Amino acid sequence: MVTKQLFYTVEGSGEPIVLLHGYLASSHYFKKLRQHLSETHMVISIDLLGFGRSPKVRSNYTYDDHIQAVHATLQSIGIKGFALVGHSLGALIALRYSLAYPSLVGKLVLFNPPMYVDAGQALATLKATGLHYRIMLHSRYRDVAWAASKMFPRFPFNKKRPAINLTDMLRVSPLARRLTYQHVILAGEFFGDIVRAQVPTLLVVGARDRPEYNANVFGRQLPPQVSAVTVSTGHHTPSQRPELAAWLVRLTLR
Repeated sequence: MVTKQLFYTVEGSGEPIVLLHGYLASSHYFKKLRQHLSETHMVISIDLLGFGRSPKVRSNYTYDDHIQAVHATLQSIGIKGFALVGHSLGALIALRYSLAYPSLVGKLVLFNPPMYVDAGQALATLKATGLHYRIMLHSRYRDVAWAASKMFPRFPFNKKRPAINLTDMLRVSPLARRLTYQHVILAGEFFGDIVRAQVPTLLVVGARDRPEYNANVFGRQLPPQVSAVTVSTGHHTPSQRPELAAWLVRLTLR
């Protein structure tokens, strides 16, 4: 079990909100959302284990490894309760964290989680998504492709780089990149987790996100403590529409 303290930033003051980023990203992804939320709240943005500026450790990068690393970090900060917001991979980890520590999570907001009915659908969908997924994540030449990508220009760690950028993608350790994808995203366990949700939860779905997500979630019976809303975005609601994302978070916290 990994209990390394992760890299994090704290902005603003007030009731705490914790942000968990998506796959091949870092806490920098939330730079615009943080600006909005920090006007009224303490915002804690975390780099997940093996991502961004967090430790790159020898680990299986399972759900539990990520959850315990996040938990150890939040315990070190000393906050006793908080709202938890996750995007994509971060939404999967946030949901599972809320199941492990429901007394600590007051509200949960899940932006664009990968919503597959099972591991088979997850694998089939992601392998068919596009050439970059097939080459970078499923090809026998994926290690060569990642090595070649290091030759492209990158942004330094500063505020000017965009939310989605090559610097963050290449900062992920190869082990974290491969095993997190395998053990969390490809596990396809979202619906098994969401039916066990114990805290008030807002599920935000992009109308232009993967059609499988919309097909899988709508028409499905969700627990009474879970609300779902569709917004006119793709997969990156927090970076595409940070003002809308902030409004949805604040609405959930009322």
